[in-house]
Amino acid sequence: MLEESKIGFDYQRRHDGNCGQRALVHSFLILGHPISEDEAHQLTDRPRWKTRLWGTNEHHLKLAIRRAGFKPMARLEYDRAEAHRKIDVMLESGNPVIICTEDNQHWAVLAGKAGSSQYYWIDSADDDLYGAWNWTDIADWMEFNGEYYFIGVAPKTKADRRTSAVPDFSRMYQEFDDDDLAEYWGWYLGDLRDCFDLPEHAAGAINAREFFEKFGRIIYGACRDACREMDENQLRYEYGNYRKVALVHNMSVSRDRLEEAIARLTSAITYAAML
Repeated sequence: MLEESKIGFDYQRRHDGNCGQRALVHSFLILGHPISEDEAHQLTDRPRWKTRLWGTNEHHLKLAIRRAGFKPMARLEYDRAEAHRKIDVMLESGNPVIICTEDNQHWAVLAGKAGSSQYYWIDSADDDLYGAWNWTDIADWMEFNGEYYFIGVAPKTKADRRTSAVPDFSRMYQEFDDDDLAEYWGWYLGDLRDCFDLPEHAAGAINAREFFEKFGRIIYGACRDACREMDENQLRYEYGNYRKVALVHNMSVSRDRLEEAIARLTSAITYAAML
């Protein structure tokens, strides 16, 4: 795939100081809305030269969240148990949580819960990029002079809430074993959003699982027929990636848009497999 098309879960650029922008990119991806790092800089009104010098504060993050069509839920807590409770409520509601860490010098993301006691995190400056810790470790990471600051990123519509991967983030997390898929997650997601119209009301729509069960063979066959010279393994890989991303985000399409969705997805998969 083209390097410039990379929109996904990735590290911040060295010395850019743009952990805030990466936290936004990761939060929006989890919610099913891909944006690039450059777009995150635009949304925050913080060009790279400013983030290198001063980073990005909470006011610019909240501005970006509102501009992107979401609701920022900022909280400053002085009680660890209360911070724990409110973060749990946000995650259970399907909202990723941007957390202030490392003595108020760094932004990271809580993406969901693993069972009842572990929290998935995504950190653009950590060697591992993502992982899962218990609450004590998360709270120690966040605590600064007895303060815990965090911002929930809340969808405003039913359709946006349905595409959030937070409630069952383990489904997304298990796909991160494939580094290429993780790094290009937004590339696939952007194509899928052009195919699936994501109606506000799910009644009468077809979800991604049903869509691929009914039309997957037709789409795959049309992709293969479109270019006989493409590598079969590459086609199978790209088809599988589109399917995985669509399922993770619970995507859906209106019945009157089915033919268009099939045609658009066939074109997208064919193009990806030929790169």
